[in-house]
Amino acid sequence: MKVFNKLAVAVDLSPFSQNIIACAGKLSERSGAEVVVVSVIDKRMIDGVESAFEAEGRGFSYKRFLADETFRRTQSLRELFEQALPSHVPRKMIITSGVPATEVLKVVNQEQAELLIIGTKGVTNLRGFRRGTTAERLYRYCPVSVLSVSHQP
Repeated sequence: MKVFNKLAVAVDLSPFSQNIIACAGKLSERSGAEVVVVSVIDKRMIDGVESAFEAEGRGFSYKRFLADETFRRTQSLRELFEQALPSHVPRKMIITSGVPATEVLKVVNQEQAELLIIGTKGVTNLRGFRRGTTAERLYRYCPVSVLSVSHQP
């Protein structure tokens, strides 16, 4: 088995995220790699929330929304780390916003990850076979190998 120093793990905090992080933990235990988990606040979600606020005549603060969503994701990722990663596994959490595939690829490059781990299903629970999905873009443009983890335990 190849020895990795750093694993990038992309999660969307769907119910399948725990399996993805657990897989990274198992690989890390075998290789000693640091696990870098990235969660992207999708720009489309932000735009949708902003539109809903405006339709209701309520003010929308982009900065406040990002702060609240970052806090929520930080808490969720801490819980997932406790549940799915052995305590001795080195870990790092990155929460960013933008276009998910673009942001994940930035993290892979910036962190110099040697493997990207993603799930086969996400928040939308749609199969990733249609053009334009995040997974397809990651398979196509990721500079390192991509490991897809099944949503089934």
